[in-house]
Amino acid sequence: MATSWTLLCSDAPELARAITDRFQANLHHVLGTIRPDGSARLSGSEVAIDPNGVGIGMMPDSHKLRDVRRDPRVELHSAPLEDDLSTGDAKLTGILVENDTLEGQSGVAFTLEVTRASLVRVTDDQLQFATWSPHQRPANPPSPVRALPRTD
Repeated sequence: MATSWTLLCSDAPELARAITDRFQANLHHVLGTIRPDGSARLSGSEVAIDPNGVGIGMMPDSHKLRDVRRDPRVELHSAPLEDDLSTGDAKLTGILVENDTLEGQSGVAFTLEVTRASLVRVTDDQLQFATWSPHQRPANPPSPVRALPRTD
């Protein structure tokens, strides 16, 4: 069965590659979860991306672990590394699915089922938005990129 990540890789390989590059450029990223009162919680997280999917681990008894066990909807954000956004600002939105406990470590592993992927970057003074969703997959997907002039 194809995962949402493998669908993204086949539908929009350039977008998947750019998002992978952004998440592999830095070890630490920001994970948004939903607190019991409905407000947002932002937590640092390490992310592993390979051709089969997006993995996230959490420490036992952490607030974010309790959040996602109650409501698995999350947003994962890779903060930009440079001021000009030339390599982009990547986000993955989705549902975390709990896997077996991390082997040899105390923690909990999750796979992200991606419901939306996006990348924003500036190229030639154009603000480029690239998005993908498994729910909006056309038979012959067009380029997911649209560009807007940069206004400062």
